[in-house]
Amino acid sequence: MPALEALAGSPDGPMRLRELVLELAVRGQLVPQDPRNEPASAMLRAAREEQRRLYSAGEIKKPMNVRALASTDAPHAIPTTWEWVRLGDIVAVLDFIRQPVKKADREARIAGKPKSALFPYYGATQRAGWIDDYLFDEELVLLGEDGAPFFKNGKHVAYVVSGRFWVNNHAHALRMLAGVNRFLCHALNQCNYDGFVSGTTRLKLTQRKMVDLPIPLPPLGEQQRIVAKVDELMALIDRLEAARDSREATRVALRDAALAALRDADSAEEVEAAWQRIAERMDDLFTDPADVEPLRQTVLQLAVRGRLVRQDAEEEATIDLLRRVAADKAQLVAEKKVRKSKPLPPVAKEEAPFEVPRSWSWIRLGHCLADGPTNGWSPRSVDHDTGVRTLKLSATTRGHFDGRHFKFVEADLDDNSPLWLRPRDLLIQRSNTPQYVGIAAIFDGPERTFIYPDLMMRCRVSERLSVEFVHLALIAPYNRSWFSDKASGTSQSMVKVNQQTVRSTIIPFPPLAEQHRIVAKVEKLMGLLDRLEGKLTSLKTVHGEYAAAAIGSLDT
Repeated sequence: MPALEALAGSPDGPMRLRELVLELAVRGQLVPQDPRNEPASAMLRAAREEQRRLYSAGEIKKPMNVRALASTDAPHAIPTTWEWVRLGDIVAVLDFIRQPVKKADREARIAGKPKSALFPYYGATQRAGWIDDYLFDEELVLLGEDGAPFFKNGKHVAYVVSGRFWVNNHAHALRMLAGVNRFLCHALNQCNYDGFVSGTTRLKLTQRKMVDLPIPLPPLGEQQRIVAKVDELMALIDRLEAARDSREATRVALRDAALAALRDADSAEEVEAAWQRIAERMDDLFTDPADVEPLRQTVLQLAVRGRLVRQDAEEEATIDLLRRVAADKAQLVAEKKVRKSKPLPPVAKEEAPFEVPRSWSWIRLGHCLADGPTNGWSPRSVDHDTGVRTLKLSATTRGHFDGRHFKFVEADLDDNSPLWLRPRDLLIQRSNTPQYVGIAAIFDGPERTFIYPDLMMRCRVSERLSVEFVHLALIAPYNRSWFSDKASGTSQSMVKVNQQTVRSTIIPFPPLAEQHRIVAKVEKLMGLLDRLEGKLTSLKTVHGEYAAAAIGSLDT
């Protein structure tokens, strides 16, 4: 029981437990054997006799011949009172009765009729609708013929139906002749269908292949005990899963409330208090690596709203700093070191996505730049070291530079080529999926080693400013949405933003000293969150190993 509870508490624990129960069931390890039960060999003989009787009476089609079952065909060991049999030897195949009916025709047939006059219409793995008539009036096992998840863990391909119903041609209709339909269903859901199904995009289990499936057959009394035990254990797992889900729902609600309190804090002091409350319950609120990302986004949101650190009224006004940045740019233009850019309009009040402190300004990215944005170049790649590396998109997709993602290219560049990346260069993806288009990263690799491809733009932020703060603003949630909304393209799998969109991106702009304080605070918090994510990832691995060990302790 402790092992069951521990497993049920893990994310995929209930699914693994259910599969374990069924695996033990079809191996004869779930209930004890009773030597007084009639052996399975007698049931097999009776099933074959019943097949012959049904065929002689014209109630079924002639059963297909099945291949002899050699000892090497047995997938695993079973008790001595059991028999390995071919499916075709123990069932009546009723596929000749089933009929497909198009959805439009079914809808026309049931229109205006009460629910009480309708019958279930079954397909490969479940009810596919309703119809106004029935083909069967008994309990059967339906086994997917095509479109069933034959190789997906935790997904079942067989199910039991009863009463009056209709079956289409996507499910084989089987009547168990050697025991209990529900045991047969469990056995079919534990079969290895490798070598029996064919196809690539849509797998198909033909009747010819189906009848040769090897099935473990216990005595009738044991089948009944197995089915009862499976029901008992599945009900227990359901209760454990419900308890786990209830605990998880409470945790998520508390986590979201804590994040909302942090996100809605109006000052650095309130942020500090909200963060402290989270820190005190970190282990209870954050239990999965995926929990960390919303916290990262909240930190970025607080940073660009001016709520992460205190403001200082004595610091230089942003307008004076921006004038010097503009003067520097004018000087570079005059010296013909950079191209003159078109003037950018000021940020209108209605454009601002949120309020910022009075000492801040709203500006456009172009107002921060000494040069750029400029598109890159993608010469032909080669498979040998040329000394020139061009970045792949994956080098910046996570919002930071990763120099492991590059291709060598044939390019003859002099040392002063503007294509060479320099430390502090800001790289922005001009083309990617809507999720990643516009993602920015700061280049911090060596000089004259990397160039950037034509799917990226390079910006050089004025040396008077903090490129790290500008980067934070670009990867903050509001700007990620901005780039996604402004992107265009005929294919939603690869959209683009142009230079004007990038230059026009709005940035909340604090005094320089505050920019540095914000960056330092963000780096400190992100470092903490990186460690938290690493810890949770390690714990998840340990839990998985424990779950495997727990299953091993049960499967003995």
